[in-house]
Amino acid sequence: MNNKVQYSPGQLSKLLQTLEDKGVTDVNLQEIGFKYGLIAVAAEAMAAGRPINREKVRRALGLPPPIQIVRVFQENDLLKPVATTTTLERTESLDEDLFFQTKEGLSVSDDFRKCFEPSFLITDFAAEQSYVGLELKRKAFDQGIRQALLKPYLSSLGDIATLIKMQWGGKSGILRTDSLGNIFYVEGKFGQVFVVKVYWPTNDCYWGVEGWEFDRGGFWDAGRQFLCPGTAKL
Repeated sequence: MNNKVQYSPGQLSKLLQTLEDKGVTDVNLQEIGFKYGLIAVAAEAMAAGRPINREKVRRALGLPPPIQIVRVFQENDLLKPVATTTTLERTESLDEDLFFQTKEGLSVSDDFRKCFEPSFLITDFAAEQSYVGLELKRKAFDQGIRQALLKPYLSSLGDIATLIKMQWGGKSGILRTDSLGNIFYVEGKFGQVFVVKVYWPTNDCYWGVEGWEFDRGGFWDAGRQFLCPGTAKL
């Protein structure tokens, strides 16, 4: 792939809108790869059955990191903001496949790995990202909760890994350290959205990570905490 290929403003605008706003499925991944000359990037992602690596595309185009737009969450009839934080800028490489494996201080379920294999990414850099913790005010299903969240509401495995590392060993922070845990919505293999639960088991000393298909677990009880990119006035 020629990193010096020139793209028109219209091409870049459409490409970045697809990457940043809509996400990428296997179908439009092929369209992006061949229409904009990103064949190598697209082929690599398609062969692995994973979403396209947006940072790799940006580097290939010679573009700077995206400007972070901080969205402010307002309390609604379903969710109440209770905590905020900002992830630390990450300059070292993160291999999601290696991080999300059971080891001392971290227990990762097989079901979680099935949701994301082979969509795990290796990233060299991640900018700071604001996150807001939202308490569920009444029982609800995933579909209703997603509609009440900030848009875009999807979290990344890289951000979740950073949040866990920031509170490694059960340190205090935005992640609740109880068995109720913290719920994220994350894009996994083939563009499907999965539920990810990060929790600190009672009387144990490790973080637990579980994952399952969207809406599979029935309704959520009031008091659960959901997290998504954004901030809020507390």
